[in-house]
Amino acid sequence: MPKTYLTKQEKLNSAFASWVIGEMKTKKIRQDAAAEKLGITQQAFSYKIRNMAFKYEDLVILFEMLDPDESTLFRLMRGAS
Repeated sequence: MPKTYLTKQEKLNSAFASWVIGEMKTKKIRQDAAAEKLGITQQAFSYKIRNMAFKYEDLVILFEMLDPDESTLFRLMRGAS
């Protein structure tokens, strides 16, 4: 079976999704509560995390809920672990 490699964007998406899920667990925010704040269903929220389909407005709300510090935001944008 041939090897497949993730693109840089796929790695960034994966790192962001992992961070969101981890922060939600840490802050005890359930997916249905986050989805309600975004005005979508829990299933739609799950889809958006898996496929990085967030709009700018969604990210603003998400960041308000999770309250990341600046260094975390820069780390996520750079793709560093």
